[in-house]
Amino acid sequence: MWFFLSQNKSFANLLNYAATRNIDEESLISFLDELSEAELLVSNNFQNNSLTAEPLSAPTQDKNTPDAQLEYEISEWAYSQGFLFSAHWEITYRCNEICVHCFNPGAAHTSDEKPNRNRDELTTKESFALIDDLVKSGVFRLTISGGEATLRKDFFEIVSYARSRGLSVVLYTNGLRLTEDFIQKLKTLWLHAVEISIYSSNPEIHDSITNVKGSFQKSIDALSMLKNSNIKAVMKSVQMQHTVHGYQLTRELGEKLNINVVIDSLLSPALDGKKAPLNHELPFTEMVALAATAGSPLFVGNEQNNWDKKDVQKILDKPVCGAGRKTLSIDPEGQISPCVAFPVHIGNVREKGFYPAWQHSQLQKQTSELNSDSLKKVSTDNFLSAWQSITLKSFDECGMHERCAWCNGLCPGDALLYSDNPLAAAENHCRESSARMTAAKMLMNGLNQQEIYAQLGVSTDLGRQYESRAKPTYPHFRLQPSS
Repeated sequence: MWFFLSQNKSFANLLNYAATRNIDEESLISFLDELSEAELLVSNNFQNNSLTAEPLSAPTQDKNTPDAQLEYEISEWAYSQGFLFSAHWEITYRCNEICVHCFNPGAAHTSDEKPNRNRDELTTKESFALIDDLVKSGVFRLTISGGEATLRKDFFEIVSYARSRGLSVVLYTNGLRLTEDFIQKLKTLWLHAVEISIYSSNPEIHDSITNVKGSFQKSIDALSMLKNSNIKAVMKSVQMQHTVHGYQLTRELGEKLNINVVIDSLLSPALDGKKAPLNHELPFTEMVALAATAGSPLFVGNEQNNWDKKDVQKILDKPVCGAGRKTLSIDPEGQISPCVAFPVHIGNVREKGFYPAWQHSQLQKQTSELNSDSLKKVSTDNFLSAWQSITLKSFDECGMHERCAWCNGLCPGDALLYSDNPLAAAENHCRESSARMTAAKMLMNGLNQQEIYAQLGVSTDLGRQYESRAKPTYPHFRLQPSS
């Protein structure tokens, strides 16, 4: 359906196509009405490839934020009808930062590892062909990232072409190249959002993570200029052991800039097999403290929400995430995988194209139950269709432990990187679940936040102080045989 919308086809053609998917006219019109009300439809007038092209009715920043529940329902509907809702495209591995926790292949995590970011990137022509295939597959939301996406000389050509084809584009960047002139060009393209990582509100700590002096100020300046240009900006902050002590200050920095802040606390192994990013995981005791703290990214809540304890039995037949169902990932060399964090190659856009890979998965849908052993026997061509049948009960042990009731959502990609088995328990997620379970039980037993911090030996100023250590290390958490 998105293909016809972006191609400015007549409604009659749209009805004809819907009929091939057994979608009646009433359902189609109702769906289009929901899209229109949420301003998820792109104006048909946005067909010019030039950098100055813009829709007749320019969306405001507030209106450019679709309701999360509606978007979820639309993505579910899209998949049920054979469409792919979103894609994540890393257009380059090259980067002008060397972040200590980076999971991208070839990134230099430590001084004894040499970066290797020069890869055989898709050409501009190949990039345009990929975008055409994304539209044909039904993609609505396209996230463009890297490395650092803005390092590509044809960056604006790629983004402009994606917008001209009706794709809603999110840019994930470190912001170092976002000058005033650069941002003014971005403004003409009406991106859905620009996301920039800020690891600490302390410039010295942030720069120690990126290994680029002055990167904090450049990224903050970029966020401010985006805000002033009425471009939706998002500040993302993954918390590490040397930043978590000031996470509340980091959030407050975003609030002062009047920018949405997304704080996370999960780190994963690098896609190239390096374990260095895990050296910066939060200590377990501090994760428990965060889980007992209102407003933290791990907070379990209170008695009213049953301490965020889930009934795992009710979701055993549900998919664990949207990887391979609602989204696919493309790396700089054209390799297709279920997710940017799930490096199982299911094809290459240079060989067969993106659309055939998605179409094949829809034509070869499986209904048989799979497990770790049977999944290993699935061919590359059929992996995606097989993966789309995976539910929580397909996993080796997920859902079998008490801690699973406090899981915020497991990641098959992380499981694969830890154990070479996407259906295994992902250690970082189990670690987080155990911390949340521990905090919930302490709260259930009547302990208040100060008492919990005292028992854990954690400072009551957690979140509102700066850690002097730049890159400390702690022993890693290891899964217990049962919980």
